[in-house]
Amino acid sequence: MTIESAAQAAYLVAALLFILALAGLSKHETAKAGNTYGMAGMAIALVATIALAVDRGIDSLGLILLGIAMVVGAAIGLWRARVVEMTGMPELIALLHSFVGLAAVLVGWNGYLLVEGGADPAEAALLAAQGYIAADALVAMLGRAAQEVAFDLLCLDRFTWEIRPRSSALSIPFPTRALDALLVSAARARIEPAVAYQLLGGDGTELSLRGDGAALSTLPLQPNERTAALAAKKTDLATLVRAHGDSALPAMLALHWLQLLRVEGLAHALADAQVPPGPERTRLRALVEAATRHDLLVVLGVSAWATRRAAQSALEVRRSEVDTIRARFIVSEALSPVYAALDEAAKLLTAAGAWERYVAALRVVDRS
Repeated sequence: MTIESAAQAAYLVAALLFILALAGLSKHETAKAGNTYGMAGMAIALVATIALAVDRGIDSLGLILLGIAMVVGAAIGLWRARVVEMTGMPELIALLHSFVGLAAVLVGWNGYLLVEGGADPAEAALLAAQGYIAADALVAMLGRAAQEVAFDLLCLDRFTWEIRPRSSALSIPFPTRALDALLVSAARARIEPAVAYQLLGGDGTELSLRGDGAALSTLPLQPNERTAALAAKKTDLATLVRAHGDSALPAMLALHWLQLLRVEGLAHALADAQVPPGPERTRLRALVEAATRHDLLVVLGVSAWATRRAAQSALEVRRSEVDTIRARFIVSEALSPVYAALDEAAKLLTAAGAWERYVAALRVVDRS
């Protein structure tokens, strides 16, 4: 067995031990065993890495650097493990994950330098044509990575900042407008137009620019994005897409987050009423939309072949359901079309023969 194959086998064993470590750490009873599996897996991986480096002819400087890296990493890990309190475990886990990310960056950087320094001519030509080994391409990739990280931080739905006073704290001013510009650029890079359309509220949503648009001058907006924002004056979202293209939607969403664009519609009325996202909000929105277009069958949840008695029973159930929703959330205004549709259905069911004529007409439409 060669050193290469032995190292690969060792990596496989280490990976299995890491899996056992994760399984063990998921329960208090097996946490100690999980730690043992994790330490054993890391020890095997380190020994395999050193053996593989030696077999590949690593020089003395490389061995020294490898040893220094191991010592520094072990010292930091032991120090944090000894001083951390149970309430500080989330911070410790975040620190360890940061080192994992840093290791991945260094591995990627090493691969980049390897390609730059000793790539096969044909392979180097292909990578150069794709823009992967030029210096400016590397800067662009690192900038994109930093942009995505900042975008994730700026768009967290729920987060908690723990502020701890430090005597050595350094205050670094950062203009608010720079963060705004970063959010607009990152939204354009990370959010698909279809996703932005749904997040803005979808069909039936109206957009309006707040103020005279002077604040837009400091933001990195594309021409169609700037034109769309300036044209937003109680403008329907679908109309805006037809006029300026769906590529403007991510920036419109960012402007909404920055409170520069007012968004009105059913989806936002439900959100303002604190109806949580999920099946309940989806069902409520479907009811309101059906009531708005006077589709009584959908509002009641019956077919065109439903009898008068079945429709009356469905009316009672639906009114009770809507009353319960109104009691739980502040949605009286949003539910007005639904109550109007229920009242209209009640009149049809009260008048002799009115319901039968209504569904009979719908049956004729369905057949045609």
